[in-house]
Amino acid sequence: MISGALYLNRGRTTFLNCSFQDNFASAVGGAIYAEERSTSVSVQECYFLQSKSELIRDLQTFSKSSFIHTESEGPFEIKNSTLNATRNAVGNSLVKIAKGGLVDFGDDNCTHLYCPKGSQMQLVNFSNHITTGTKDASCTIMVTGLDYSCLPCAGGLYSLQRGQVHGTHLMPGFKCLICPFGANCSDNIFAKQNFWGFEESHLPPALKFTICPPGYCGGNEQANSGGYNSCQGNRSGVLCGRCKLGYTETLYSTLCRKIAKCSDHWFWPVATLYVLIMALYLTFKPPFLTWIESNTLVQDACTCNPRARLQQRILEDYFLLLSSGKPAPCVELFKSPFKYLFCRPFGGTV
Repeated sequence: MISGALYLNRGRTTFLNCSFQDNFASAVGGAIYAEERSTSVSVQECYFLQSKSELIRDLQTFSKSSFIHTESEGPFEIKNSTLNATRNAVGNSLVKIAKGGLVDFGDDNCTHLYCPKGSQMQLVNFSNHITTGTKDASCTIMVTGLDYSCLPCAGGLYSLQRGQVHGTHLMPGFKCLICPFGANCSDNIFAKQNFWGFEESHLPPALKFTICPPGYCGGNEQANSGGYNSCQGNRSGVLCGRCKLGYTETLYSTLCRKIAKCSDHWFWPVATLYVLIMALYLTFKPPFLTWIESNTLVQDACTCNPRARLQQRILEDYFLLLSSGKPAPCVELFKSPFKYLFCRPFGGTV
């Protein structure tokens, strides 16, 4: 499919105070396509926006998204207009004039072209002069060829700047920077999981990333709203420190829960009562626990004293040996009292 919005064939066409947004084609063109005839095109005070890199419709992918593509030899002018690409597929031209005649961009301060963040503007000028006619009479024709396209930073590099053109003049100052620790620069730049980025310098704008508590920052492969930071689950804010609107915090967890699902109203009265009881106990220290221990746990003095318990059992085995002539449970009864401990368990009462 050629052209996504308008296909122009001959005649003179003027666009005044118009708006074009997210127009795609499968072959060439996007918003406006002028074919190879004497078609005259005039664009004045118009706004073009490209916020998507492709469009999928009926299982078919459309990725050609040029604002203006003209093959016409007729005059072309664009004045007081803005062509803004916030997303753009690599290799797509913003404006392409293949073999135009008179081309007029008007005042350089009034017509602006913008690339997505992290892409610099590239202008290819392949204009040339063609001489035609006979030996007696010749004519030189100026054939204008211009191609405005966006070139992203190479792998491992990023930029927070946007390449731009004012009229036919490329604006200087665009720089690609080395990808910092904690960032993924496969698609310009965004924070890795459990990292949060902030701007540390302005000329040129550069980022630094810091570690975020687990379960809070960075869970998406691409940052929210085209930024470089993202939050896990339903969290939001700086360092993902709060829940999204309509959600609330949960105890002992980083998850955010819908307020409508918070029906555990019994928890807070029980928790308040528990805290109150513990506060009273630690403040007044009533002796009832000591009374319970002394009246329920009956212990023999020998049981409480391991040394007395050992001596008592040694005597019992000694008298058994004298009275019956049977050997004691441990041969080395008196030589090694500590070995005796392991020969006979302490279970039972004395």
